[in-house]
Amino acid sequence: MKIGFVILAHESPDKLKPLLEGLLASGRNVFLHHDAGTGTDTSEIQSSLDLPSEAGNLYLADRVKVEWGEWSIVKATLNCLRKAVETQDDSDYYFLLSGSCMPVKPVKFLEESLKDEGVDYIETVNAEENRWITQGIQEERWELFHFFNWRSQQWRFDRSLKLQQKLGVKRKLPLSHVAHMGSQWWCLRRSTVEKILGLLDKHPEVERFYKRTWVPDELFFQTMVGNLIPKEEIVARPLTRYSFNSWGIPRVYYNDDYPELLAENRFFVRKVSHRAVELKNKLSRLAPMSVDEYKELLKNSDQELEALRSDIKKKKDLENSSWHHLCTSMENHYDFVKSIPARMIVVCGLEETRKTEALAEFDKLDDTAVYGDLFDSEEVGKGYAGESWMPINRGDVTLAQHTWHKLLGDIAFHEPGKTIVFSLGKNALHYLEVLRWKHDVNIVLVDDNKSDGLDKPLLKEFYFKSKVLHLIQHRLCEFSRVELENLRHWVDEAINKEFDVTYIVENLHRTQELVQWPSLLSDTHDHWELLKAIDSKLVIFVAENRNGLDKAKEAMKSWLSSGIHTGIFDVIPKKDNTLDWHYYLADVAYVNREQSRHNALFAHMSGGQVELLETLRWKHDLMVVYLGCDDEQGRLEDFSFELEGSLDKAREIISGEDPIKKRLDELMQERHCSYLSVSDRSLESIKHDVLEFVDVNPEEEPAKVGDAQ
Repeated sequence: MKIGFVILAHESPDKLKPLLEGLLASGRNVFLHHDAGTGTDTSEIQSSLDLPSEAGNLYLADRVKVEWGEWSIVKATLNCLRKAVETQDDSDYYFLLSGSCMPVKPVKFLEESLKDEGVDYIETVNAEENRWITQGIQEERWELFHFFNWRSQQWRFDRSLKLQQKLGVKRKLPLSHVAHMGSQWWCLRRSTVEKILGLLDKHPEVERFYKRTWVPDELFFQTMVGNLIPKEEIVARPLTRYSFNSWGIPRVYYNDDYPELLAENRFFVRKVSHRAVELKNKLSRLAPMSVDEYKELLKNSDQELEALRSDIKKKKDLENSSWHHLCTSMENHYDFVKSIPARMIVVCGLEETRKTEALAEFDKLDDTAVYGDLFDSEEVGKGYAGESWMPINRGDVTLAQHTWHKLLGDIAFHEPGKTIVFSLGKNALHYLEVLRWKHDVNIVLVDDNKSDGLDKPLLKEFYFKSKVLHLIQHRLCEFSRVELENLRHWVDEAINKEFDVTYIVENLHRTQELVQWPSLLSDTHDHWELLKAIDSKLVIFVAENRNGLDKAKEAMKSWLSSGIHTGIFDVIPKKDNTLDWHYYLADVAYVNREQSRHNALFAHMSGGQVELLETLRWKHDLMVVYLGCDDEQGRLEDFSFELEGSLDKAREIISGEDPIKKRLDELMQERHCSYLSVSDRSLESIKHDVLEFVDVNPEEEPAKVGDAQ
């Protein structure tokens, strides 16, 4: 087994010296093409070499001026291969290298590895079935004519392609070949090289075709091998190490990379810096070594091994903290937050006392870093004065809100291994929009099972939670609703059993699985399923005048010792068309059921809120009662100045029209609910219907129940 080397170079003789001397000292022949555009006298290259008597021969191929992206680079390679034929070289393989490559293992070790393979090492991706180019043109490289170089004549290059596309130009590869693409660097068998050269001699039209292709060094040899050689005799694994960063800039090796290169599993690397003279000289000495000599070198390279271990540790530490680097944090909020290597528990709510108590429970655990509302508009970390490390001052509100994702990153970086626990308040939706896509975030809504009634703060809390529920219907994060007493119990157990915060997270997940909502609302979801699943009867009194509402309250107190909740629908904005208030109504019904004898919610709805019945009307266990007003004097007494104007109401009083009743009648034409219309003077006429609806025997004596407000 013998290998010959094909080198394409433009470097000066002194820079090529280590590569050439190393390969030639191994006793193998080198076929060099030196770019004619450099003006270098190639005789200087040969005269600069210091070689042993058993060295191989250096052959200089016919020179062409090489232009990046053009046929000239393939022509230079073919000239080297033809020089090998001309000199009757007896190499079994030809290895293509650049002037910036260097060996990292002995040539004899390479030859032993290739001895029994019988394959060509070249990347050949079927470019007609696969996308190989990450950016830029692919099929256009061969389907269109290329007369201009993109680097030096970009405007002409682009205009030429656009014109050909407009004219419908679409060239086919000669000989019905299928286009293949891949890396320029290969190692081919002698028999494969002979087939390629023989095809070119027999079909001169092939070379004429490729002269007008773009970047043919990634197309020509790959297509030749892909069409001439069976697939089972082609291996895509490169024998030369080369890599690029995300900007397409190649990795360059320097003097301090020698320990890494001793551990390299490929046979060559590129690019080695020409300023790394020490490194190039060390690598040059590897090429002519025997395999045993190389093993001995590795065995005695303790200093390099220790340096490599240290480098591996540094890179590992760097990798572990790479998410926190400035260049990474400048990316979009979504990607940066997802990269933060810390679990987060986000306690959401408007009720400050309950949030503070929940945060205090989490703070009892050793592996948590607990904060209040980090992004509050008045104070960073408002609502909880814990002792966890804080990266900014509490007064830096604008900074915290503007760079909130970096604030979380700083906490995670300085509190490694800890779960970050913090709260969010009225502006929570803005941050949850991003946080919900982080898989190790737990969004927690803390409930209170000791509510005294449906007061306004509780109703606002429920509506806030409904907005959160609606937002996180699509998410990667975990979501839990938990009662404060349960959280206290889990924390106490975790402390007693010496468990970490994972125990709490598991309990949150387990509890949520047992309390699944009947449905999650989405644009394509049947919005009525949740309403139907609310396990409570609803009686809604639609009344625009205070007199009628007061009479209804008196009637309900007399019939059922129950009151009518007057603020249920007031917390829902008029322009809320998301339907997430259905969650809110489910919470209201749940609390009312705990406090009501009849498992029925009696609520007032003003005329401006009747559009909410658009979906509510399809609930079977809903009764809508319209309370009309026969007393014009009462309507006049209810009339007042309003921010949005009240002249329309004045005209309605004058004309005797009732637009609310008209709209209700339109909505109730199709429904599943019950609908009653009665004047405030004839409420007694519906007593039997109301009692029957809530499953109360009209003859029963009503029990005393506290009035709802």
